[in-house]
Amino acid sequence: MSTRDLHIQRLRAALNEIPGFLRKSPDAGGADFKQWRQSVHQSLNALWSPSTYAMRFGNIHFHGYTPPGYGRVRAHCEPPREAWKRGFAEAGVVIREAIEEACAEETNTSAPRAQLGVESDSTMTNVFVSRPTWLAPEFKAGHDGFIELLGTLGLRPRTLGTTDYPSRAPLDEVIELVNQCQGAIILGYPQITVSAGTVKDKVIEQPFLLPTEWNHIEAGLAHARALPLLAIHHIGVKRGIFDRGAMNSFLYERDLTEPSWPLETALLRAIKKWKEECLQSRS
Repeated sequence: MSTRDLHIQRLRAALNEIPGFLRKSPDAGGADFKQWRQSVHQSLNALWSPSTYAMRFGNIHFHGYTPPGYGRVRAHCEPPREAWKRGFAEAGVVIREAIEEACAEETNTSAPRAQLGVESDSTMTNVFVSRPTWLAPEFKAGHDGFIELLGTLGLRPRTLGTTDYPSRAPLDEVIELVNQCQGAIILGYPQITVSAGTVKDKVIEQPFLLPTEWNHIEAGLAHARALPLLAIHHIGVKRGIFDRGAMNSFLYERDLTEPSWPLETALLRAIKKWKEECLQSRS
């Protein structure tokens, strides 16, 4: 049995395990569930690198709590049982679509992936993508399109908690992952809305948005390794690396709720120039 067939078999087995999980009490922190989720992620990424299926799967929440985010007035708490059922329903759709596409590829052609215009693992360039594990729904279409764009450019996006899962402390894992990459992209999505309080003894008059703290940590680690950096943040996201002049690299502010933002001409040119620097870093 080929490695590809093995991963398809693993996905089919994972699909068959869903009814068993639905009969159990919701437990997104359970060892069995974590092992199941990691196995699915690994197989999705093994079949397609990079994998939009893995990205979609990684964005599924099986628990009831949805944090407050951009465009939300307050947090939403879905009943645990409903969240558990919804999560597995969404997961089932992703896994079935992945299996169908994998089987269709085998049926339609026996040519190697390289002959189909798909980059092989050896020719793909690893790039680190700093982004929060949670994204508000309005950002997902643009994000997934951006990840797909990187794949068409021969770049393999790597993100802790999305394409790579930690087995040690997150900071140690990030350091190791950054060391495997030839460039870094920092995506600044809203995670915190600050509407009251003080900043340096000055009262906040206009609400502003903050990204995940990991954007700053991961950008610092990539900069320390002299990796080419590309920073893109949503309109209104401020402070740290998203302040003008904080670092000498590409920095773009865009409406990341717009699904077509990755295809904007100026941004595409910047991405291609940044890619050239990544390839020089690899050589």
